[in-house]
Amino acid sequence: MPNHYQLLLRPLVDGVMSRFMGWVGGTHTMRPRGRPRLRFTPEQQGKEACPLVCPRTGTRQNAAALRKPMYGDTGSTLHMKGPKKMSNQQINDALNGQIASEFASWYSYLAMSAWCSQEQLAGCAGWLRAQAQEEYTHAMKIYEFLLDRDVEVKLSPLDAPRQTFGSIVEIFECALQQEQENTKRIDDLFSMAMEQKAFASLVELQWFVTEQVEEEKTARTNLARIKMIADDPAAVLDFDNALGQRSLPMDTSPQ
Repeated sequence: MPNHYQLLLRPLVDGVMSRFMGWVGGTHTMRPRGRPRLRFTPEQQGKEACPLVCPRTGTRQNAAALRKPMYGDTGSTLHMKGPKKMSNQQINDALNGQIASEFASWYSYLAMSAWCSQEQLAGCAGWLRAQAQEEYTHAMKIYEFLLDRDVEVKLSPLDAPRQTFGSIVEIFECALQQEQENTKRIDDLFSMAMEQKAFASLVELQWFVTEQVEEEKTARTNLARIKMIADDPAAVLDFDNALGQRSLPMDTSPQ
């Protein structure tokens, strides 16, 4: 004969077991206290009748919708899509092209220097030769930068530069045009590096952007001065002597 404890606990145990079995069988849903009880059959679970709240949007959706894969997940494991990695091959190829352009400028300044030497303008010849050394240094600066980043260096063949000029004015017109073209190439490289988020290349190219401001300024000044005195041989010689004060750089390694 059951004792009084069994008589008291039996209804409580039966109620708990009934609720548990109903939950396992899909006929009972957990509910907050004070809200009406919602009962669904197994066929209704996951369909429109299940008022669940989406954790992403905060809207009420059915269970099937909440089980849809997120971020490209095709199974039970969640796979977050990472940021798309952008290749820097384009900027590396362009930097290799700039090495060729700097060497072409070096070659061109050497040709101008040779012409001035033949015209007995030793000061202009020395100044232009120093310019050639600078262009060579610029090429090697990019060369070393690519090697430091373990990028393949691809050297291109050089075309023969222009070697005949009509006057000293023509020499400095050619020098200015050459610097302006080089500025355009550097600006294009800088824009490309920004688009590709090639930050190391941006830092390297910033030096060239600043350098070209000075190069163009000097080329414009020299052209303006030689144009003013082109018809005065004595003034041209004074100009030549002034340019001759520039010494050749002793160290041509990239800084």
